[in-house]
This record gives sequence, C-alpha cells and structure tokens, in this order.
Amino acid sequence: MIIMNLVLGLGKNFTLFNIDWFVWAALLWTFIFLVHLINVFLLGSFMNKQWENKQIEKLVQKQKDRISKLEDKIIVDNTSLEKKNPIPNNDLKTDSNTPL
Repeated sequence: MIIMNLVLGLGKNFTLFNIDWFVWAALLWTFIFLVHLINVFLLGSFMNKQWENKQIEKLVQKQKDRISKLEDKIIVDNTSLEKKNPIPNNDLKTDSNTPL
C-alpha cells in the first residue's frame, strides 16, 4: 500500500484527518489481526476441541447414512434380481447308496 501511494502515486491526494490513507488501512488491518489473534489463541472459542468433535460426529453420521442407503439399495437390487431369475431349489435327497 505504501508503494502504491508513494511510488506509483495512487491515492496520493486522499487523506483522512491529514493522514495518508495507507496508514489508516494498515491500522485497520492491524486491529483486525489482533482481534483475530486474541480470539484464536486466548479465547480458543473458534475451532476448539468441542467444535472438532462435533464436526467429526457429523461426518461419521453422514457416512453411516450413506452406508445404510447403499445397503438398502443392495437389498432391493438383490430381491429384484431373484424375482427375475429365481434359483431352482434342488432339494434332492439322495442316499449315499443311490447312484447319481
């Protein structure tokens, strides 16, 4: 921002309270960065262990739902396949003495 203002001349005439715009931009960025640091490292409320566990539970539940749907689909496909091509039931009771 300093190079854009001083070297390239972009926004050279723009000042707030007689201070160049890039100073205000740098101060604003620094303030936001400090708030973020405090939030992440001191408060720990963003992406803490509890949040991580909740996300893992959501993913596990999503996978279980997908597995359940796939199992249901396999069952439906197998039953429809059996209806189309039934396997004959050969319950031939043969004695050990009976020739084949």
